[in-house]
Amino acid sequence: MANPNISLLGATYSGVSGVTLPKQGGGTATFPWVEGSENITSNNTYDVTNLAQVVVAVPGGGSSMNVQIDNTNHRISGTTYVDSGASITVSVAGTYDIYWSAFRSSTSSGTNGTQCYKNDNTQGSAFTSWSNSYAQTPKLTGVTLAKNDVIKVYARASSSSRYVCVGNLTIIQTA
Repeated sequence: MANPNISLLGATYSGVSGVTLPKQGGGTATFPWVEGSENITSNNTYDVTNLAQVVVAVPGGGSSMNVQIDNTNHRISGTTYVDSGASITVSVAGTYDIYWSAFRSSTSSGTNGTQCYKNDNTQGSAFTSWSNSYAQTPKLTGVTLAKNDVIKVYARASSSSRYVCVGNLTIIQTA
């Protein structure tokens, strides 16, 4: 995986590994360039910083559970729920917990939120509460998924000039 060349405001930047942007209220947020996927078949610690997805299938006494992660960062703006781009196609049928993270650009009036979808149908309720004003880490438990189901996260911002970022969509098989 080679880092891409980026054109911005008439200038070209070669081999960009990611971007760091200022956050409203101070500080910065870093978004690394991620792409590709990797299959993990043994226990260990792996650096997945630059992978868009990992598929974990570690054999172990006949009771291995499936874990899949979309590690890509996605950004939307607009006041209706739209597909953020965070997506996983389920590789093993079972019962799962589903997690993701989201960040919003502003706390001003209007409702920001995220919503999980399975095969274009909502799962649970929309998440509209935010920790520390700007972040959320939703979790759905006990969701029955079939092989090839597509899990997505939709998001909405409080206005078309604000945005919500979604990342780290993860499914963990529990049964």
